[in-house]
Amino acid sequence: MYNYSSIKDAADNGADVINNSWITTFNNNTLRNSVEYALAMGVVVVGGAGNEEICTSCVKYPAAYAFNIAGERHQVIAVSGTLANDNFRTGWTYSPGTDPLNDPTNAFIDVSAPGDSTLDVGDGIYVAYSYNDGTGRHSIVKRAGTSFAAPQVSALAGLLLSIDPTLTVPEVYDIITGSADKVGQYSYDANGWNRYLGYGRINAGIAVCSVAPTCSLSAPTNLQVVNYASTGQFPELAWTPPAGVVDHYNVYRQSPGSTSWVLVGTPDVSSYTDRDVRIAVKTGVNDYQYRVAAVDFGGVEGSYAWVSIWGEPSYKYGGPTLTDAKLPTRYELSQNYPNPFNPSTEIEFDLPESAFVRLIIYDVMGREVMRLIDQNMEAGRHSVIVDAEGLPSGAYLYRISVGSFRKSRSMMLLK
Repeated sequence: MYNYSSIKDAADNGADVINNSWITTFNNNTLRNSVEYALAMGVVVVGGAGNEEICTSCVKYPAAYAFNIAGERHQVIAVSGTLANDNFRTGWTYSPGTDPLNDPTNAFIDVSAPGDSTLDVGDGIYVAYSYNDGTGRHSIVKRAGTSFAAPQVSALAGLLLSIDPTLTVPEVYDIITGSADKVGQYSYDANGWNRYLGYGRINAGIAVCSVAPTCSLSAPTNLQVVNYASTGQFPELAWTPPAGVVDHYNVYRQSPGSTSWVLVGTPDVSSYTDRDVRIAVKTGVNDYQYRVAAVDFGGVEGSYAWVSIWGEPSYKYGGPTLTDAKLPTRYELSQNYPNPFNPSTEIEFDLPESAFVRLIIYDVMGREVMRLIDQNMEAGRHSVIVDAEGLPSGAYLYRISVGSFRKSRSMMLLK
């Protein structure tokens, strides 16, 4: 759409995704306010990054807009174009900036999608085209440009929302960028981004499998206890992530003599340290079993990997304390458990050092509904119980702020 005010109108009339196959280099206040309004309403906004018009290495709007809404980044998904061989289409727009995390306006390109052919640069791709000449004619023609790449990303966003309507704007952004393939002639930085194709060319199959209930993730591989020979230490589990977009992992433990599995951790990295157990000498009766599964953004748990270790409960060693257990090495916010829940759930977070902590729950409109923590806290692993008895069923976001560290996760209340 090209009319600035029509973006707001589309949001008011229930649009889930708004595609913008046009650009401007002018940061118009009406356009900016309309895009921010749509994002705050929970609408996914997509924009073509532009071709060779006006300038190549310059900011194009509305693709470059990014906003802080309810303490979380909401941004337009800016789409660049690839050739049929997955290379960047030379001569088209690329980001003038190089830091998408701290400068998303200048480093604005997020992903890419097919926009031209390699048979003859400018030959285009096949698209359904409607002629705006009053004749009502339609035909299949070849066109080139990010104007035709952007709708492919919009279609993917709509597909994701059709599978899981509770997905938020940041979650859709994370799924699409996180599932993109690292293709093209330019290298990617440590965050998996470059100025030409953003986080890569979209992969609809992997993106959909991250939320589709019938398309679960495979099991992690190479699961092991890396310090299995270190008697008296906490077992440190590590594994190789499966293919696909992983939101977090569920780590379960089965104690000796028990037939039940207990969820003991939900890390979003491929490792976990169990501080309730100490590695021990084999006796034949103290076999602790662990199983690990990847969980996608839709909350669907994939297949399990298993490993075991000889151990004893930590309390036999005096219990894990800040003097005999390792402090967290980084800030972390874990997935709440259980999830979905009714009416209570538990949220855990790690602090590598003493700090002022703010933990807030928001509804899908970005309104604060509950402030869980707003105080100084000591280093270590902490947990808080959420009592949602007074809240209606639905999706919520919880966000932690500790200094410059910010992280959000979603949770579902089902009554």
